[in-house]
Amino acid sequence: MDLKRHFAGAARAVKHGLAVLVAGSGGLHLLRSGQRVRGPRVHVFGYHRVVPDAARYAGRTIGPLCVSTATFAAHLDHLMRRYHVWSFDDALDLLTGQRKAPDRDVAVLTFDDGYADVLEHAAPLLTARRLPATVYITTGPIVGRSPLPHDRIYALVLRARAARVRLLGSPVPDRLTWPLARADFALQDGDAMGAADALLGALPMTDLALCADALAARVGEPGPDELAQLLDWDGVVRLHEMGIDIGAHGASHTHLPLEDDERLIEELAAPRADIARRLGAPPTTLSYPAGRYDQRVVEAARAAGYRAAVTTEDRRNRVGADPYRVGRKVMCEDHGLGLGGRAVGALTAAQLDGLFSTLGLARAVPGDRGLDTPWR
Repeated sequence: MDLKRHFAGAARAVKHGLAVLVAGSGGLHLLRSGQRVRGPRVHVFGYHRVVPDAARYAGRTIGPLCVSTATFAAHLDHLMRRYHVWSFDDALDLLTGQRKAPDRDVAVLTFDDGYADVLEHAAPLLTARRLPATVYITTGPIVGRSPLPHDRIYALVLRARAARVRLLGSPVPDRLTWPLARADFALQDGDAMGAADALLGALPMTDLALCADALAARVGEPGPDELAQLLDWDGVVRLHEMGIDIGAHGASHTHLPLEDDERLIEELAAPRADIARRLGAPPTTLSYPAGRYDQRVVEAARAAGYRAAVTTEDRRNRVGADPYRVGRKVMCEDHGLGLGGRAVGALTAAQLDGLFSTLGLARAVPGDRGLDTPWR
């Protein structure tokens, strides 16, 4: 872990220095201009939670999902200066050749999962600037008033670590032993998020619930202060009335490629029906939960009636891009933090403008991929 921290610190120092150098030389302007030679691009940005102080949530809930209000406001102001900020539907018209290309690149703002603090903290910043956005909600937890599976699993892993309980001791069917072993290896290495990912990325929802219930029987069910609060339907309606689009993010937030055909159809159809009942029309776009998809999922999304779907693959989109594989950069608080953990404006601009991906210092992790082992 010390070696990992060393390399992470070195990478942060390199990116900090590059961002300041390029910003000071006018390089970001040249970058944006050079990339537009083949026409404007669509940059889709993804967020999860917007909170007053992101550092307060690190270690209590999933910290990388959080962006502070100050950071989010800085992102919005930068995008307004440098881009046209459009709704996703308008951007799709551009990508499919149905809309005239503008004189600048286009930015699209999206939020995954449907956390309550999006309404409380993000929506006022958006409406004050008259900016469009899409919030992708996972409808099952809203209907059932239950936590999202990744929040529950992460909280249970933290409880197990605090109680020094080995994950492998949980009574589960034999088929779940290896995923639990991978999770246990990660936790013993000090990587709580890796332990959660080892389960979330390997198990369909039925098996994931079995693991979660077995862990909860040993360490106790997480309390409300250990779980991020989700929107209720009244909150979803309020966002809709504020002009914010509502999209679908699955019924349960399962990784869709892990499910059989029957469950996959339900995961895609149920949110459309639930949202249509509440808002009067079904959602037109989908965000793949955890960014995971494959060709079978793409075909099912098309058949379910979605116009397009966004990934978590960090790349920009040009006219003619596959509407069911739209690239998107998912933002977190750390993206703008330089040496000493200080917010650096040049670093934020470099992240938003795609400097590091252009230089090959960031890579688009494919959503159509095998099992991840992030704890290695």
